[in-house]
Amino acid sequence: MPHSRQATMTAAVNGKIYVFGNMQAKTPTGIYDPIKDTWETKSDMPNCRSLAGTIILGDKVYIMGGYFIGGNIIYSDIDVYDTKTDTWEKKKPMPWTRVSFGACMVNGKIYVIGGQANWQVNNEVWEYDPDKETWTQKTSMPTIRDAFTADVIDGKIYCIGGFNWAISQTALSTFDVYDPINDKWEATKGMPYPNGYQSSAVVNNRIYQIGGMPYFAHVDHHDSVWEYNPFPQPTTSIFPKESLIGIWASIKADK
Repeated sequence: MPHSRQATMTAAVNGKIYVFGNMQAKTPTGIYDPIKDTWETKSDMPNCRSLAGTIILGDKVYIMGGYFIGGNIIYSDIDVYDTKTDTWEKKKPMPWTRVSFGACMVNGKIYVIGGQANWQVNNEVWEYDPDKETWTQKTSMPTIRDAFTADVIDGKIYCIGGFNWAISQTALSTFDVYDPINDKWEATKGMPYPNGYQSSAVVNNRIYQIGGMPYFAHVDHHDSVWEYNPFPQPTTSIFPKESLIGIWASIKADK
């Protein structure tokens, strides 16, 4: 990349990868073209921040909340980047400051879940209407958590792992599933191991949990990859050396 970064936000729009923000210094937006293997530098966000919620809506990217370590600031800002015009638009701020939360788009609405609000880890759920710029509070998540992953499959939001600092510095192994249409939560069988600050991706209706850490400030981070199948019917995996645990699969590539 043209610039070194930490705890950035990313979004894939029209075949290109957009990289926003930095934890410690204001940094221009980077655009990576995977076909040409080239980088472009574009205008940065109005303020320096990291660990924000990132949502794609058409050709625009919503950056919500976030944290700036240099000023020890948690933001409530909502800034929208237009990938067509390389311009930023500021929206009405969130009702609270928030960082390390889950953010997902379902049926045209943005759901902000958990994270740290006003420096307190919480389990609140808020629905944001990007057209009206209004907020509606929904049923709270069963588990208080931040630094977790939130992914959408078949209209439901899967919130996995994370931390609840008020209880322990050990990561959570639980996860909860939210149905936005019915505004209901369901608890599921937990992960095979505690994990927080991990990355995730959805491919072919499977959730992939990548890396992470079992304890806060622990020197040994996870290098494992786990696949979660939300549908219980038997499947055949193309990955080598996997051991199924219920509907979780541990994936280790041959070296």
